[in-house]
Amino acid sequence: MSAAPLLTTSGLTRRFGGIAAVTDFSCELFPSEILGLIGPNGAGKSTTFNLLSGFLRPNAGEVWFNGSRIDRLRPAAISRLGLVRTFQHNSLFRNLTVLDNVLVGATVSTRTPVERLRLAEATIDQFDLLPWVNEPAGSLPHGRQRLLSMAIAFATRPRLLCLDEPLTGLNQTETAKVLEIIKRLRSDRSTAILFVEHNVRAVMNLCDRIIVLDQGRKIAEGTPAAISRDPQVIKAYLGDAE
Repeated sequence: MSAAPLLTTSGLTRRFGGIAAVTDFSCELFPSEILGLIGPNGAGKSTTFNLLSGFLRPNAGEVWFNGSRIDRLRPAAISRLGLVRTFQHNSLFRNLTVLDNVLVGATVSTRTPVERLRLAEATIDQFDLLPWVNEPAGSLPHGRQRLLSMAIAFATRPRLLCLDEPLTGLNQTETAKVLEIIKRLRSDRSTAILFVEHNVRAVMNLCDRIIVLDQGRKIAEGTPAAISRDPQVIKAYLGDAE
């Protein structure tokens, strides 16, 4: 990678009592890159996501994003800097329309009502949700709710979009749609993406690089081809996943 990293972590550690959920985690993520984070249940993926996005503070280590240290900032401040995340469970205003939900995200990155509406409508179009623009979010099927959660986050105009298991509960057709849109997001706006997911096939097909966690520690990092052949990864995770 020739560009400077967009995100850098060094020695990131988080303990809960006597249990180390993440230990000495260091990584770099570059502009426009799609980086996958995988591992078995309990590997520390969700804790890592929470550390990066400000929902947890580390016991040790640092997180730097776009030139600013962020590991002591609150989630809202980190979001305003351009690091935005989704959650495993859809975080929607279920009684509001699709448009109103995306307008909430657009509020972060726009100054006027006209600009906000224009951005929200363009984002809804990007996520193929225009036919449901005036429908209540809670009335959408699960797959479209997942897309709407991503649309809200993307309307903030993030430099880095962190997707926490976006394929959970989706069928094969819905999964293909989400992956298509993720690829489009990167190409349309040069947005970097951190992708946590249990669907190994999707991760291998989508990501430029992959980091593998096991018991809170990074055990491998590399291209999908290299990760798929790594004996330690196969023993810890891919053997069971396959």
